[in-house]
Amino acid sequence: MIFIYCGILLMAVFPMLITIKRIMKYKAIAKSGNTINAQIIKKELVPFFRGRQIIKLHFQYKHPAIEELITGEATTANNQFNVGDSVKIAIEKNKSKIYIIGDEKGYYPSLGFTIVLFLFACFAVYMIRDMVLNGY
Repeated sequence: MIFIYCGILLMAVFPMLITIKRIMKYKAIAKSGNTINAQIIKKELVPFFRGRQIIKLHFQYKHPAIEELITGEATTANNQFNVGDSVKIAIEKNKSKIYIIGDEKGYYPSLGFTIVLFLFACFAVYMIRDMVLNGY
């Protein structure tokens, strides 16, 4: 029975840990990566899952090491950027992946949901254990 309890709790903890890992990755890259101001030159909607769409932004920025204009792209779920806007981006060192500064805020609602899910799973395990011990 202990394996069932652990399984229920692990199914609730797993999404929470993934969300926390993503938030921490965004913050670490924003802190240690190269922070650059970029200009959005193109914005396109990409079909995602069941009719949902994500937004792919194309940037143009001047890399500090080479001093030439470079184009890159990043995806975001926030529809707050328009063509011609200037936005802060962070570039991972030794990689070409681009992250938008402040985009990790989109993960906070899902973090709240996963915390509530974990608390519900703890309550469910407690109630199942109580029902098994009392013979219901």
